[in-house]
Amino acid sequence: MEEEEDPTVCALITDLEETLNTQNQSQSLPFTLSTLQNLQSLLDSNDPQILSQLLSSLSSKSFSLSSLLPSLTSAMDSAPTHLSLLSSKIYLSLILFPNSPVFTLFNPISFLALLRSLRRAVKSPRCCPQEGNSSGVAKKRKGRKRGGIVACNNGGGDGDGGESEGGGEGEGFFDVRVFLCVIERLVFVLDLIHLNRFPDSLKSLVQTIVEILVLATSREMGGGFERLAGLCSKILCQVLKSEHGEEGETAAEVLKALAPLILMGKSQARSFALGFVKGLMVGAGKTSDGVKKGVVNLPRYLAQKAPEKAEPRGFAVEAIIEIVRVMDVEHQVGFAEYVVKMTQGKASLRLLGVDLILNLMMLLKDPFIGVGLDCKVKDSWGFKCVEALIQRCSDSSSGIRARALSNFAQLVGFLSSDDKNHDVLKEVTGFGEVEVEVGVNDILRKRCMDEKANVRKAALVLVTKLSAILGGNFDGVVLKTMGMACSDPLVSIRKAAISALSEVSPL
Repeated sequence: MEEEEDPTVCALITDLEETLNTQNQSQSLPFTLSTLQNLQSLLDSNDPQILSQLLSSLSSKSFSLSSLLPSLTSAMDSAPTHLSLLSSKIYLSLILFPNSPVFTLFNPISFLALLRSLRRAVKSPRCCPQEGNSSGVAKKRKGRKRGGIVACNNGGGDGDGGESEGGGEGEGFFDVRVFLCVIERLVFVLDLIHLNRFPDSLKSLVQTIVEILVLATSREMGGGFERLAGLCSKILCQVLKSEHGEEGETAAEVLKALAPLILMGKSQARSFALGFVKGLMVGAGKTSDGVKKGVVNLPRYLAQKAPEKAEPRGFAVEAIIEIVRVMDVEHQVGFAEYVVKMTQGKASLRLLGVDLILNLMMLLKDPFIGVGLDCKVKDSWGFKCVEALIQRCSDSSSGIRARALSNFAQLVGFLSSDDKNHDVLKEVTGFGEVEVEVGVNDILRKRCMDEKANVRKAALVLVTKLSAILGGNFDGVVLKTMGMACSDPLVSIRKAAISALSEVSPL
């Protein structure tokens, strides 16, 4: 006895056939909302008989699953947000369909249209949060007519449908649950599709995921951002696998995309990016040299991209130090040596370098490693860092001079808490047996009388800090200069000079 066809399948086939037969080679018509909803409903049923009937009916009309791609791609690329997202979900569902012709259904054009659909959706001006959040808004929407935005929980448990058929407001509607459902299906699809043959698709995927995270921070997503971040993390972890391309190249692409997020101010996107690098990428680097190399090079890349303004630069320094903290000791030292070279570069790098030196010296253990061993103190990375900081105290830029003096004073205070560092500080400042290019006495003579008030004040603070380990070893010219500073026009500098003199004067 011949099996009776399901009426829903019959109706769907009729709708599909009408659209597919009317489109021409130059233009693909997107499916209607009702057709898309019916198609997704069948795909979600997971009923082998109904799904088999769908394929059989398509075949009898000389169509296949791949025949649906042009209309789906057209909808993903240019349809209103709710239709575009639903088409994206159906496209991924078809690929995940049991025994689906995966490589026939997947093509770069449709995949890029899917990614554009996701970017457009999260930019949509209207958003419906996940269920359980903004319940008051949801209740108000339940009473609206079909001509407006339909309630979030309309159209099924996971957010299918839920939009107006009449266009209008519904055209810009962004249902978070449907959006997250598409991202979730994308995670599963990456287990089936290897992007090593599609480098442009891989690059666009990485950029899209990062862009989505940034845009989502400004959206009212209820509790959806945490779930989105988790799904995006899975996708970025997936693309780092060797089947998607050379691991080192992919890691560089991911890190380059995440860098702007890391250099942002405090935000959910920045926290995600830092957490992903410090946790998952550092972990992946333990088994992949390519990923490890990318992470090791990231602090240098961030240093080159760091903004010049004070507050953003502070965020950049903080982020760089967080990443350096989780690196191996040899790479930490390598970065410290790189920072020393930065202090010889252009002004923005010199300024960033003096901030990084302070933080590195306070972060890393044994900056003067080699003390008491055959290795000379002067060869230690810490000695070179302090030397570079002292050189910047005479920088051509007054802002850098003041910052270097201030940071050096802070560093002296930090290091002097450990007695074993006293001798090293005497050496590097020119009060020991090691010959140095520029001694601190020479610097203080000039800086205490600097034309810029912030430089003079920073120099006097440095004198106060140094006095704890140097005692009265400042030369007469420095003491005379400090005395003159007691008559400075600025009250704050006069106070700093009196304080410094009281510290270096003999009892």
